[in-house]
Amino acid sequence: MGNTGLSDVIRFGDREVYIETSLDEEQQKIVTKVLDNSYLLSSYEKPVGEAAGEGIQLAEAEKQHREVVADWKHFFYLYEKVKSSRHAPSAVRLGRLMLERNLFPEAVECFRDALRWDPENVDAVINLARAYYLTELFDEAVSTLRRYEDRFGTFPDVQFWLGAAYLGMQEFPRAIQHLERALEINPHYDAAHFLLGKTYVSSLAHSYETEELIPGPLRQKKALGHLQRAIDLNPLYNQAATRQAMKEIQNGRYDVALEKLEEVELFPKEVENHFDERFYLDFLFGGKSKDDELIENYIRQLQQRLKEHPDFPDLHNQLGVAYLIQCRNMFLKAMEQFRKALKLNPNFQAAKRNLKLAENEGKGFIILLRALLK
Repeated sequence: MGNTGLSDVIRFGDREVYIETSLDEEQQKIVTKVLDNSYLLSSYEKPVGEAAGEGIQLAEAEKQHREVVADWKHFFYLYEKVKSSRHAPSAVRLGRLMLERNLFPEAVECFRDALRWDPENVDAVINLARAYYLTELFDEAVSTLRRYEDRFGTFPDVQFWLGAAYLGMQEFPRAIQHLERALEINPHYDAAHFLLGKTYVSSLAHSYETEELIPGPLRQKKALGHLQRAIDLNPLYNQAATRQAMKEIQNGRYDVALEKLEEVELFPKEVENHFDERFYLDFLFGGKSKDDELIENYIRQLQQRLKEHPDFPDLHNQLGVAYLIQCRNMFLKAMEQFRKALKLNPNFQAAKRNLKLAENEGKGFIILLRALLK
């Protein structure tokens, strides 16, 4: 590993985040690591050709290092802005980004803030439980969801994370009960099928027997059925580890099957796409509300995702809002042109009329957009 001497420290609350960039000469790539002490928060890699020469490689390393430092500084700036906004949906979006960057205490803080500002925010409840689950605080996840189950128990994600938390506690009957409930509400919940299959396997691997559970051979059959259903619903689960696990289940080698299933991410990376959260935070708090490139890039990403997932209603909804944001920016540009016309010719009646109409009629459009972004 070639040492480029590129390192920075960003202070954020009680944290000191270290950013270091180096050249991996063997694999011909630039590696930038973001560390909290020795704990890796994020890593960024970029291939660089051997033929580029040492000078060009160093220049590329410096460019990547600057971009990562700027991105993290801006991210922490967004955190401060959201904290002072008391805007619950934005706190939830920021919390999800905190989870992505392995900033778990800050993520929990964001979701708790969102619930203080809006006690009826179900997304905050679900994501708070998820944050506890990811840090293996399973009892905290259960107690959080139990407090809100009367109000939000019909949401499949509430039942899913209850099941996940109980699985973490190896309370297999309760885990199965809640995961089955999640699938009653949404039979196409791919992650619930995967986790339910894994739960059955785990109960078999731990030789867990109780009157609350169906006999072992039936659990074996159900495990295979739910894992296959997860693959049918989402090809990203069709990995070598999943297929090997299913073979081991058929052979009754449940401990080996469970080890293979542990290699499969509950939510594959391709599904976990956070460009939506980052776009909205940049738009609302990052001083980029008039950045055409930001909006056009967001629209392109949504259009690409819709090609891959044309049946996802949330993507169509997000694209509709994005088009309205684009219209808003074009509307503001139109107003600017009317004003320029009047500056050049104060007696230009057509421009005067257009500006007056736009100012009067445009208020409703701006109010609509603000309501959609709340």
